[in-house]
Amino acid sequence: MSVLIIGANGSMGTRYQSILRFLEVPYACIDKNDPIPNKEFKGFIVATPTPTHYEYLKKLALVGMPVLIEKPISTDLKEVKEIIDIYNYEDTPLTMMMQ
Repeated sequence: MSVLIIGANGSMGTRYQSILRFLEVPYACIDKNDPIPNKEFKGFIVATPTPTHYEYLKKLALVGMPVLIEKPISTDLKEVKEIIDIYNYEDTPLTMMMQ
């Protein structure tokens, strides 16, 4: 089991790859346009452009594994509230990166 980095070809995705390599955490990568593989992962990192976050987060909430999302979750407050409600209802861990 490994972590899936979505958006691995971007600047943040490549940084996450370096961090996971340093920590010796196995990971797999897909680009933002690739389908999410049908494989079990122990967590997800979403490092895609902000406009894509909402759709990824809706899909990943149902998987039930922890998700680390780059900031911001969305630029639409209604979408942010919906995502928080979904993750609370599904009891799926969601963490947003911030400095």
